[in-house]
Amino acid sequence: MAHTPIFHKRYNKRRTPPGLSPLAILFTLMLAILYTQPSHALSIPTNRHDESALFFPGSGVTVTTPQGGTPVRLAALAPPKGAGVNSSLPAWCVELDNDAPGGGAVVQVSSLKETVNVSGDAGLQLTTAQLATALDAHQLERNSVTLAALAYLVHVNMEQGHEATTLIPWLIKHVKQNRADIDARARELAQEARSSTAHSYETIQPTGNKQYEGTVENIGLKNASGQWIVGRKITAKIEGPAIFLETGTTEWAGVSQPNAVMLHWRATGNGDVKIIQGYEKSAEELLYLVHPDGKIQNTIQYPHQPHSYFTNVESPGWRVQYDFQPSGVSHVQKITETGSFTDSFEAYADPNYGNGIWAKFYGTDTYIPVTYRATAYYVGELPPAKASSVPKEAEVIGTVTHVAHGPGKLSADFTTKKPGFVTVVWSVEKNMLKEGENRDRVAGKWADYFGIPEETTSFKHRADVDSSLSIRETKSGTYLVDDIWIHGLPSDHGKFTGDGRFAADEQHITQSLLFFPEGLTVSEENRAKATVVGSVKVPATNGFHPSIGDSTFKIAYNKDGSPVLGTYVFVTSFKGDDRVEPFESKVTDVKEQYTVKASPPELKTTATNTSTGEKTMLPEPKQSITDRVCDTKKSLKPGKTYTISTQLMLDDGKPLMNNGKPVTVTTQFTPKSADECANIVIPFDATGLENRKIVVFENVADEHGIISFHHDLTDTDQTVSVTPSPTPPPNLVKTGVGISASVIAMFSLIGSGIGMLRLRRQDSA
Repeated sequence: MAHTPIFHKRYNKRRTPPGLSPLAILFTLMLAILYTQPSHALSIPTNRHDESALFFPGSGVTVTTPQGGTPVRLAALAPPKGAGVNSSLPAWCVELDNDAPGGGAVVQVSSLKETVNVSGDAGLQLTTAQLATALDAHQLERNSVTLAALAYLVHVNMEQGHEATTLIPWLIKHVKQNRADIDARARELAQEARSSTAHSYETIQPTGNKQYEGTVENIGLKNASGQWIVGRKITAKIEGPAIFLETGTTEWAGVSQPNAVMLHWRATGNGDVKIIQGYEKSAEELLYLVHPDGKIQNTIQYPHQPHSYFTNVESPGWRVQYDFQPSGVSHVQKITETGSFTDSFEAYADPNYGNGIWAKFYGTDTYIPVTYRATAYYVGELPPAKASSVPKEAEVIGTVTHVAHGPGKLSADFTTKKPGFVTVVWSVEKNMLKEGENRDRVAGKWADYFGIPEETTSFKHRADVDSSLSIRETKSGTYLVDDIWIHGLPSDHGKFTGDGRFAADEQHITQSLLFFPEGLTVSEENRAKATVVGSVKVPATNGFHPSIGDSTFKIAYNKDGSPVLGTYVFVTSFKGDDRVEPFESKVTDVKEQYTVKASPPELKTTATNTSTGEKTMLPEPKQSITDRVCDTKKSLKPGKTYTISTQLMLDDGKPLMNNGKPVTVTTQFTPKSADECANIVIPFDATGLENRKIVVFENVADEHGIISFHHDLTDTDQTVSVTPSPTPPPNLVKTGVGISASVIAMFSLIGSGIGMLRLRRQDSA
């Protein structure tokens, strides 16, 4: 265990005082002992001083020297006078070769820090601090042996006289011989002082770094032998957000024990803490009372400072954690093709809150559980903007809760039925935590941002394309064109330019014309073998895109002028983007096929007003045209079913639209004979078509595709004109007296009767 010394023994060489040689001094001392009364503390001349003035009350023991020597006295002295001298405490002689000062002596005060101990007797040897400990514990006792033993120890360890090296061994020898009880008691006091004098303090050891609770261990003091000292006052004070469980406050006070003291702490907040530990310290100095004339004994007094004083030492600091803030980060797959997706979440403690550590139950390795909630929101056709709160218009499509038993991975599965964008928000709320699960250890509610790109997924739209092939006869040849209806794209498709996570919209759909030569079956397997006649780009937007064509979309002819036999097929493709699935139409769609055969039917058609049989009709609702379709070559096989598709076109080549849709009729026709014609009724609304001409286009297809067509805007037989509605005659101007309707009716009947009568008469004549 590491420890730090408090007290340090310093030794200084003492000057050899001027005067007699050691031999002369020894001779003089022996003469004084044998023939005279000594004038130092060992032998006090009672005829010179009143004993009560020299000694502390109840103090001392008289020691008789051998060979009939004069009795001597080991005792606590009455304190002399001087600034800083404590008159209520005894003084102790440290010079054997001068007279005792007495209570009236005036002295000068200084400090004495080092012991001398020239005896070499380890049983009596003490440091200044150890001697101070002995004096502190026993100098006010009224036991004469104890006080004599203290005086004995002071001389042995602090003797300042010129002949200390001679006198101290002499003193020890005669005390042992004449008062063994004083010597024994002195040795007991010395051992006690060595055991109870603080030599070092132990560095306290905090446990629970970055935790909610912990301990502070190793509190106490040790003596020079490394043993724990009992009964010394010790204190501890926490600086920082924590308290001692023993007191419920930041402060504790007690006494040292036979073993190290351990205290328990608990956090009251998050942050750094340290402990200021206080110890009752043994004195390092004694008061040195010096008589100015040099003939009176110098003495010492304890204490030099107040009776008890403390030294404060800081402990190593550590961090405490009262609560923590659950947080996390998630990542969802960018695209979902099915509408189902998984959001992966990493739960952890917010590193910027407190200690940034997920708290555990005290004394265990069990993390405090936290309930997380994941909510998925449908946000529409565009990715959401990042926001600190959820917009009101966001639509909840699902919620999942998970209990995290510490930092780690969680996941949440969701399904959306609507194509578009979905974003996920993870959150924690304290009211979601169960009682008894240290709810107060969770700092507060938390939620990540709404619309974080990494937490947003796209359920792609699925576009749908309808199309209808048409043929155009020109002076340069026969061209194929296609009408396209696109729906299922986002309503603003083509305008989204990307946001860093999701790419911009693909701007075009590709319309291609493929040719399968005769003998090559039209199938997906043979698609790669077909010839690409040409391709055009069509805006990838919802709506009707009429007459998609290109100069390359032309029927091919051989050098002899005969058409190249085979099947033409329009196909639509879209490579997809982050909002729309890829799309490609099938080559097997017969409505997108046109087959060139050796002898196709030749159509002759006639369009008339269904009601009147005329070539005109009124610009009114609920009109219809009857289109009579005949094969002049009589090549249609009786009993075989054909598909006849008709479409009304305006004379400018644009489709006639009703309610936003082209007017078309598709009829199944099974001729009973080769010369049978089909009559197809095409209803439509002619409102607003005054003075316009309507032309009927026809396609005839078998199971392989279109085998013949008739698309000619200039063919009058295919054309019906819309005439203006007749204007009603203006009302006649009324003059004279009006005649009632009944009168007019009566005269009319009379007139009719006269007419009929005349006819009959003529017939009978």
